[in-house]
Amino acid sequence: VNAGKARSKGVESSAEFDLLPNLVLSMTYTYTDTDNLSTGRPLPRIPRNAGSAGLTWEPMRRLSLFTQVYAISNQFDSFGDVYNSGHTRWDAGGTYRLLEKLGWVHGLDLVARAQNILNESYAEVRGFPALGANFLIGLRASY
Repeated sequence: VNAGKARSKGVESSAEFDLLPNLVLSMTYTYTDTDNLSTGRPLPRIPRNAGSAGLTWEPMRRLSLFTQVYAISNQFDSFGDVYNSGHTRWDAGGTYRLLEKLGWVHGLDLVARAQNILNESYAEVRGFPALGANFLIGLRASY
């Protein structure tokens, strides 16, 4: 949606803490204040507050495991002049390095991820429900 004239201001922050040599706590927070100057309403689909907290553990050289919680506040939706409710989502997963360097390939990783583990019902865009609990597995090559 083209808003014409708009104002947006906010703050983004992130921090990481090494709890142990192989365990990292990471956190993010974003505050965004927006106004559509034509309507006096907030800009659509931009949460005022969003944040995450997670742990990453590397129990051995080739294996990295993580868990992460995301929280997003409600967002104005200009279609219907309503607010889409906020939500919280918990994800977890890991990466295992299958291959270090071979020719032009610098690495080959097996990646697995579980998203929305608690099967929360929410919509990132009002009227379009997000997936329930879902699982992804794949390969990632770097070169």
